[in-house]
Amino acid sequence: MIYEVINQTAMLSGAVLVSVTALIYTLMQGRTGKQQNKVFIALTLNILLAAVCNIIRYFAGMYAPAEPAATLIVQVSHIVYYMLHNLLAAGFGFYIITVGNSGLRMDARLCLLYALPCAAVEMLILTNPWHHGIYSYDARMLLVHNHLEWIIYAVSFGYIFFAFCSLLLHISALTGKRRHTLFIYFGIMLIGMVIQMLNASIKSELLAEALALIGIMLFIEKEDGRMDAICGIYNRSALKTDLENYFHMHRSYSAVCIRLTNHELLMRLIGANGMEILCRRVCEYLKGICPWYELYHAAPAVFMLVKTEEKEQAYVLAERIRQDFADGLYVQGTDTPISATVLLAHVPEELTRPADVMQMSDVPLPKAYEKDFLCGEQLSYLTRSTDVENAIERGILERRFQLYFQTVHELDGLKLYAVKALLRLSDPLLGDLMPGEFIPIAERTGQIHRIGMLALEQVCDLIRSGIPDQLGLQCINVNLAFVQCMQPDFAEHVMQILESYHVPPAMINFEITKPLTRTDYDVLEHVVGELKKRGFQFSMEDFGAGYSNVESVFALDFDVVKVDKSVLWAAAESEFGRIILLNSIRMIRELKRKILVEGVENEAQVALLEDLGVDYLQGYYFSRPMSRAELERFGQERTV
Repeated sequence: MIYEVINQTAMLSGAVLVSVTALIYTLMQGRTGKQQNKVFIALTLNILLAAVCNIIRYFAGMYAPAEPAATLIVQVSHIVYYMLHNLLAAGFGFYIITVGNSGLRMDARLCLLYALPCAAVEMLILTNPWHHGIYSYDARMLLVHNHLEWIIYAVSFGYIFFAFCSLLLHISALTGKRRHTLFIYFGIMLIGMVIQMLNASIKSELLAEALALIGIMLFIEKEDGRMDAICGIYNRSALKTDLENYFHMHRSYSAVCIRLTNHELLMRLIGANGMEILCRRVCEYLKGICPWYELYHAAPAVFMLVKTEEKEQAYVLAERIRQDFADGLYVQGTDTPISATVLLAHVPEELTRPADVMQMSDVPLPKAYEKDFLCGEQLSYLTRSTDVENAIERGILERRFQLYFQTVHELDGLKLYAVKALLRLSDPLLGDLMPGEFIPIAERTGQIHRIGMLALEQVCDLIRSGIPDQLGLQCINVNLAFVQCMQPDFAEHVMQILESYHVPPAMINFEITKPLTRTDYDVLEHVVGELKKRGFQFSMEDFGAGYSNVESVFALDFDVVKVDKSVLWAAAESEFGRIILLNSIRMIRELKRKILVEGVENEAQVALLEDLGVDYLQGYYFSRPMSRAELERFGQERTV
C-alpha cells in the first residue's frame, strides 16, 4: 500500500520541490514589490499548497474509512485542493495581464467580472459535500469523478483562453524573451492539464505548472538584464522597454526626471569611485520615498521615476524631490550638496512619444531653463529635439543636407585663398535648420558620422567640377567633429571618398570643431598624424572659445589656428578685449602656426588685423554663405 501511495505522489512531490525552490529564490532576490511579483508568489504558494494537500490526502487515504480522523482529513484536503486548483487558471491569466502591463488598467468593475466565474466554481466546490456533483467517494474512500467536474476544466480553459488572447493583443508590449517564455508556459500547462484530464491517475498538472513557474522565474521574474548593478534599480534599457510598453498599451503616466547638475565637481571631490558613490547616495534617497520598481537609472547622472498615479500626486512628489535637493542632499565626506534639476511630464498629454520621454534624460538643458524645476510648456524643447532627430534622419535618407560656402581671404591684398564649407538642412516639416541646432543633436545620436561623409562627398564633387580651380582656391575648409575621429577606420573611409572622386588630399583642410579633453588627445593625434601623412591640412577652430588646455592643443600638429569671432568682437568693445586678441595672436605666431580670424564685418576690423599681422580673414565683410550655384556664378564673374 505504501509503495502505491509513494508512486501516486511522486509527481506531486516534484511539484512541491520545484515550487519551494522557486519561492525561496524569489524571496532571496528581494524584488517582491511589483504587482506581477506578488501574483507570481501567490501562484507559487498555490501550487505548493495544492500539491501538499494532495499528498496529505493520499497518505490519509491509507487509513480511511476505518479511521474517522483520516476520513475527515481526506475530505478537507480534497476540498482545499479543488479550491486551490480552481484558482490557478484565473491566477495565471491575471499574471499574464500584469506582465503585459495591462493589469493596472482593470478597474474594480472589470476585476469583479474577471473573478466572477472563478468565484462561482469556488462556491460549487465548497458545497460539493451536499450535492456531490463534482466528486464523491466509494466504499473504500476512493475518489469518484462526477458529471460537474467538467465545469472546473471549462472555466480553467476559459481563463487560459482569455489570457492567451490578452497575450496576443498586447504582444507588441513584450520583449522577445518574455513573449517566448509565456508561450512555452502555455504549452507546458496545457499538456499537463490534458494528460490529467484524460487519465486522472497521472498527477501531471501541478508538476507541469510548477515547471512552467520555474521558466517564468528565470526569464521574467529574474530581471538581472534590466537591473542596474550599482544602484539596484532598473537600467536605461528597462526604461526604454517599459516606455514602449506603455505606449502600445495607451497607458497614461507621469515621468519625473532628476538630473544631477554638479556631478563632475562632486566626482572630483569624492575620488576615483565618485560616480558610483554619488549614484548610490541619490538612489538610497529615492528608494526612501518611492518603490524601487518605479525607479530607473537613465544615464550616468540622471534618474527617472515613472508614476501611474494621479497627476496631482506626481506633482507633489516631484516638488518634494526638488525641495529636498534644494535643502541639501549630501554625499558622506563632502560639504558640497548635490544639486539637481527636476523635470516633470505627464504622458501623453504633454509628451506623446517614448522618444520624447527619453529626451528628458538625454537632451542638454537649454540655458534659458537652467532652473531646479521644469514642467508644462517649459518641456517643449524636448519635442523639438525629437523632431530635429527625425529631420536629421530624413535629411540623410533623402540627401537634404546641402553645403554653403563662405570665402576666406589672405590678408596680403585680400586675395581669395579658400572657401569654408557650411552645412545646412532644409526639412519639409521643420523648414531650414541651422548647424547650431542640428549638429549637437547629430553628435549626441551618432548621426554625425553619416552627415560628415555626405558633406565630404559634396566637397569632393565641387572640387572635381573645376570651380575651385577657376576661383584659384588653395583648399576647402571642412568641419570635422572630434567624435567622427573616434569612428573605426576613419582615415580609410576618408581616403576612399577622395579616391572615388580623384581629389588630392591637399585640397581638404579639416577644421576640428569640438573642444577637447586631455584624454581625447591620443586618439586625435593618431588620426591627424595619419591624414597629414597623406597630404591633408588641419585647422583648430574656435580658439578662444572653449579650449582650456592650450599647451596640449598646440601639441597637435595643426597648420592653422582659427581665432573665434567672439575674440575679435570683444577687441572692438574694450581695451581688455583688444589685449586678449593681441596676446592670442602673438602666442599663436610664436608657436609657428598660421592664423585665421573669423567674424570680420567691417573695414576697421580689417585694419586692426593688418596691424596685428594675421594670415587669413573670413566674415560677412567679404561674403555671406553662398550655395554652390551662387559660388559658381561668383567664379564666373571674377573671370570676366
